[in-house]
Amino acid sequence: MLLKRQRDGVKKPVFHAGKRIGTITQYSDRVALALLKVHEEKAQRGAHADKLMAQEEELARLRLEAKLSEMNRRMGGNG
Repeated sequence: MLLKRQRDGVKKPVFHAGKRIGTITQYSDRVALALLKVHEEKAQRGAHADKLMAQEEELARLRLEAKLSEMNRRMGGNG
């Protein structure tokens, strides 16, 4: 709902001499800042998740290399 409000704005009536003469579209800086904060928090969580995944992949690679090295050693290779 906040995104729609920020994208489309809010229609406000305009009066002159007690008569409604039209409308203006009003946009809220507070809504924009709230949306930016939510986006920033999501981006930080995503970056943290990416870092954890990269660490897990590296650990899995190191474990696989160690197992392959041990298998090679057992089969008479030099490690």
